[in-house]
Amino acid sequence: MKTYETHDEMKRTHVIEQLEKFGSYNNDHYTYQELKIKLAAARAMDIDITHDDNKFF
Repeated sequence: MKTYETHDEMKRTHVIEQLEKFGSYNNDHYTYQELKIKLAAARAMDIDITHDDNKFF
């Protein structure tokens, strides 16, 4: 296994761990790009729009 393969797997594992904090499981069949998109969507859905700091617009 080459160093870059290990690094890519570490990045993918980190994103999967972050998704699991949001309750998203069974992410093994997604690519790294798809996982990043899912994580971005989960983080966006987690924003509390009723909080004063988030009423910018």
